[in-house]
Amino acid sequence: MRKALKEQTHGMTVFIVSQRASAVQRADRILVLDDGNLVGSGTHANLLKTCDVYREICLSQLSREEVEETL
Repeated sequence: MRKALKEQTHGMTVFIVSQRASAVQRADRILVLDDGNLVGSGTHANLLKTCDVYREICLSQLSREEVEETL
């Protein structure tokens, strides 16, 4: 699905709303909301380093190795 989405939307702005870290980790920019408040914005790698909420979501959904190889 990700491959098809990437091919069909090349050069376009696309908004993806997801609770799954794996669905957004390759995005150019990720916005992290907590209780309706924006608590982080950036790339997957940047947010793992700077946003506790995003890091906790990733650690609960991805393997520790997947998270640590990004850091």
